[in-house]
Amino acid sequence: MATAVRDEVRRRLAEGQNEPARVLEVGAGTAATTRLVLAELRQFGPSVEYTVTDVAQSFVERARHDLSGGPVPMRFAQFDVEQPPEPPDTGRYDVVVAANVLHATRSISAALAGLRGTLRPGGCLVVNELTADDPFVTLTFGLTRGWWQFTDPQHRLPGSPLLDIARWRRLAAMHGFGDLTVVDPGPGGDEAQRQAVLVLPAAAAPASGRTPPGDLRAALRRHVRAVVTDFLRVPVEAIGDDDTFAAKGVDSLGSIALVRSLEAGFGPLPKTILFEYPTPRALADHLLDRDSDRCQALVGGAPAVITVPRSPMPRLEQPAEGDAVAIVGIAGSFPGSPDVETFWQHLAAGRCLVTEVPAERFDWRAVDGDPRREPHTTNSHWGGFLPSVDRFDAEFFGISPVEAALMDPQQRLFLQAAWHAIEDAGHAPARLRGSRTGVFVGVSGFDYHELLTTADRHEDAHAPSGVSHAVLANRLSYLLDLRGPSEPVDTACSSALVAVHRAVRAMAAGDCDGAVVGGANLLLTRELFVAFGQAGFLSPDGRCFAFDDRANGYVRAEGVAAMFLRPLSRAVADGDPVYGVIRASATNHGGRTQSLTVPNPHAQTALVVDAYRRAGVDPRTVSYIETHGTGTALGDPIEVEALKRAFTELGAGPADQPWCGLGSVKSNVGHLEAAAGMAGLFKVLLSLRHDLLPATVELHRTNPMVELAGSPFTLVDRPRAWTVQDGQPRRAGVSSFGFGGANAHVLVEEHRMDPVPVPDQEVVLPLSARTPGQLHDLATRLAAFLAAETGAAPAEVAWTLQAGRDPMAHRAAVVGRTVADLVAGLRQFLDGDPSPRVWSGLPGTESAGDTATAPPETGDPADWARRWVAGDDTLPWARLYPTPPRRCHLPGYPFAADRHWVSARETQGEAATAPFAAGAEAGGPEPDWLAVLTELGHGDRSVDEVEQMWAMSEVAP
Repeated sequence: MATAVRDEVRRRLAEGQNEPARVLEVGAGTAATTRLVLAELRQFGPSVEYTVTDVAQSFVERARHDLSGGPVPMRFAQFDVEQPPEPPDTGRYDVVVAANVLHATRSISAALAGLRGTLRPGGCLVVNELTADDPFVTLTFGLTRGWWQFTDPQHRLPGSPLLDIARWRRLAAMHGFGDLTVVDPGPGGDEAQRQAVLVLPAAAAPASGRTPPGDLRAALRRHVRAVVTDFLRVPVEAIGDDDTFAAKGVDSLGSIALVRSLEAGFGPLPKTILFEYPTPRALADHLLDRDSDRCQALVGGAPAVITVPRSPMPRLEQPAEGDAVAIVGIAGSFPGSPDVETFWQHLAAGRCLVTEVPAERFDWRAVDGDPRREPHTTNSHWGGFLPSVDRFDAEFFGISPVEAALMDPQQRLFLQAAWHAIEDAGHAPARLRGSRTGVFVGVSGFDYHELLTTADRHEDAHAPSGVSHAVLANRLSYLLDLRGPSEPVDTACSSALVAVHRAVRAMAAGDCDGAVVGGANLLLTRELFVAFGQAGFLSPDGRCFAFDDRANGYVRAEGVAAMFLRPLSRAVADGDPVYGVIRASATNHGGRTQSLTVPNPHAQTALVVDAYRRAGVDPRTVSYIETHGTGTALGDPIEVEALKRAFTELGAGPADQPWCGLGSVKSNVGHLEAAAGMAGLFKVLLSLRHDLLPATVELHRTNPMVELAGSPFTLVDRPRAWTVQDGQPRRAGVSSFGFGGANAHVLVEEHRMDPVPVPDQEVVLPLSARTPGQLHDLATRLAAFLAAETGAAPAEVAWTLQAGRDPMAHRAAVVGRTVADLVAGLRQFLDGDPSPRVWSGLPGTESAGDTATAPPETGDPADWARRWVAGDDTLPWARLYPTPPRRCHLPGYPFAADRHWVSARETQGEAATAPFAAGAEAGGPEPDWLAVLTELGHGDRSVDEVEQMWAMSEVAP
């Protein structure tokens, strides 16, 4: 390289110019190349002026200290190669030297354009770079963040920041350089070089006398400002390069009209482009990068391409399979769907589950109106609602009726969903006691607090914990004695997916060994219906028209759901059923945009890129994305543009045939707000289980601003089988975006389990519940499940009940070899028919029989069944099998549906709801213990309250 620079300087001096030959070195770093070049230039003495630069001032000062005072006059300065040159550097230099530095830029186009602007006519750029991918180099430098900071993979070698010679030649021509020369190419020719010195001469200026690249960029900004000010009917001086269009009065509808004005000069543009590039500077730079020839023809100037650098996205190591996170259990309630299976049936049938606001929530007619003209009104009286949100099995969880009535139903329903999710994984909740299991819950709404205030119950003793979001997570940790992190998450609409992200990161960091993750959102009052209506967020049609040209806002909806997560290696070892594997997750924020609630497409792009790079996943293997897709006219196109850009940045750009479907569950159920991520994630998991992608309903005519032509994406507007080619596992992304700018994306992959032999033997189905009625309900559900031909093997069903359920008081056991045997035995129990294969009773009663003190010595299932019903909770069930079978998904516990709801305080009951009765204070008279125990029996006091009164009492009752 040093001799190439020497030869170019000699050529320049031979032209007889009257001033020294000026050399600029960029990215000098430790000055190793500088010393070699200066050794070759010593012969020219003061006929050469050498400028040493680097982006780091510390390197510049080190060079000044080490290199000053030699025969060649020296200059030292800080210089960022990705920024356009400023006077006096513009058009100043004869030779620019760049040794192993340009590959480390975010945008190679920006760097070349800027360096072209520093050269005099006839000058040249001398580059020394690796020009072939080298595994050793990648392993070495790939551990540094800078190696992966590039944002233009379309110009680089696949999976690398490097460029081969063909790419250098193509980019040189694009940015105003002449024919590239390879110095000493060797016997293999140009293309065989792994490390090459390249000479890029500056092309002669066009005869038209066009301006340098820096002036072209400035001219383009002036042109953009002129179009905008003409559109707004204001003087051109009224808008600066860095003023946002929104700040100057361009709203959502105005932005579409303004884009049409810009299209007169720039051709077809995405209608969301002003949200992506919100200032004249950002827009002009993007347009220049997009089509430099058109910009050149429009405003004149030499070819140049400048891009706006984005935040670097580091590539991280792909996690080992043992470190991946498995989703092993799920449970929840969704609009019109009391359980997950009903939810799937609705999705598969393409149903919309939005209804009018139920009368028991509030009278929507009292606030019905036109929010654009009338305050305190809303134009939406629709929503997706859960059945029976007032029902809860308080006794099951040891909570008194008075406390249950003061608990936000989001807390109550989440407790039940979490219990069911653990059971769905084939694990007994009681066996998690003392474990490092975390709890992460997305929750945002406080509607129940408003109801407590209206009923004058907000100052009651249980009210603060009853409506606390912290307690929503903490209560589960308390009741199950879980010792991992316990955190609520409120990032608005992205809360549930952010909770998933936090759980995954906590497990990776070793903060917990597993996690219960979920989301909860209930719509109990009219307050936010009115506020969101006034803000223009809601659809007056009561539909989320995702990706449809009728998109006009979203529909509010409810949901409470939970998942049980375990490390994949442990889940596989324990034979857990796996719905899917979380390969990666990512979160970020949109930063400053046109307004607080306007999404940032660049942030959405970076989010997806970050997640897929973390996973080490090729986007060509991702065949579905469950989008945020709320059904807003601009939000949906912005999301699609961000996905297109993300796939392009990841190396899966324009496509002849789309391979990745886009859908939105919000078209079925509405927008679950804080719990929205659970609805989308559950849809993906159930689609993997059933090999079917349900249709996005209400999608008849695509929003014209959703531009899919030539992209990897297609809208799933009808049900389709979910298949992939080449034996790849099916993969899907799920996105959620908070209306305050917090974004989350989760990448899920199917888990293919190797077949294992299932023992063909007689098995014991042990059942138990707290009450005889619940035991009857449990047997009814299990019989229906087995009769539905779900494919579950008898041994797997039996092992799941033996190892994955907590023993309770009322018991039954059924022995059989086949599914038909077990269904028949369950029905005999339900009908009360005597059978030698069925046992039932309450331990300690005559019907249950005696509990044996020694473990069973035989494998006779009847003996084990009798012992179970008699109350033996220590049976070593694993001894019944050569190897314990896998666990399977089975119906969960049938919770009692008792009503618990806040009501206005009654005068007679005021003392009963106070934390302490008269005389309970320390040092005061003793309470009336008979009255206290009566209140406890009636549910007017909780056990905790009575225990505290007892502790303060000087005389035990």
